[in-house]
Amino acid sequence: MRAVSKKRMVFLTGMLFVSSILGSCSLFQKADSSSGVSSVSASLASEPDGSSAVSSSSAKDSSGSDSEKESSSGSIPESESSAESQESGGAGTGQTTGVVLQEVADSLGESPLNLPAWLPLEPGYAFVSAKTERTTYGYFITYYETKEPIAVNAPALADSQQASPIATFEATVYVSKAAAAVAVDHHDAGQGYGPSAPPKVDLGYGISGYQDSGAGSTFLGWNEGNWLLETRQLISDGERGVSSARAVVQALETLFLPPPKDTGHIRIDYADPSVPRTTIKWQEEEVVYSIDSTKDPIAILEMAASIKK
Repeated sequence: MRAVSKKRMVFLTGMLFVSSILGSCSLFQKADSSSGVSSVSASLASEPDGSSAVSSSSAKDSSGSDSEKESSSGSIPESESSAESQESGGAGTGQTTGVVLQEVADSLGESPLNLPAWLPLEPGYAFVSAKTERTTYGYFITYYETKEPIAVNAPALADSQQASPIATFEATVYVSKAAAAVAVDHHDAGQGYGPSAPPKVDLGYGISGYQDSGAGSTFLGWNEGNWLLETRQLISDGERGVSSARAVVQALETLFLPPPKDTGHIRIDYADPSVPRTTIKWQEEEVVYSIDSTKDPIAILEMAASIKK
């Protein structure tokens, strides 16, 4: 992922193909055309497919195992999905995970390769499901972990005793690249720091971050390739932001996030120290893709890295 390290590789891919007009969910507030959001119809129809899949490790790329696992139709093999779910710490999902993720893609008219192929499960949850919605501006998916099998878009997903949200995944088309860039909010992490600025924070692997405090919070930011990465914590919360940033830097030694054609932004917010909120956004021309979750930040990075294009 990192352009600044020899260990890092940026696998540039083409635009994620979104083939239908898809939707929103209450966890995100949709803007109308006056705020820069455009209809998906013409914009996505003209976008090219990505040229290659994105692997979560260089070893997987060199072995060619991804291509062996993907069927000619682009569906997600059940054996791969089940194994990945077991690795996440949840109970095995049997054959249901691959089926559910394929149903999610089918409900949106989307290739499963353009969506997360791996979802983290908490202990006590053995299955996954999802709600999918469409709007004029794109699509919106809420992924759930469940104790028993629940169909995609079933009313039972609203029952907190049966299902718990894992994360949301969204695609939104804006009226211009400039409007999409504003939504991503990418910038140089060192911007605005002068000679009197605090020393840089060593995050490991040749990466340095910039730290600043104000209004009761401490912010730490750094850049890797086209990505801006940030943590926010309460000043009273010690060095949580620094330790979290170092964990992210280490994780990205082996994980490859979807390489943004333009820019990307990752923010881990510890406003509530017990419930970190991770938001991952990246821009492809006029389209902004985003993942939002309160699960373990490293697990959400893995979820993002499971996107094959």
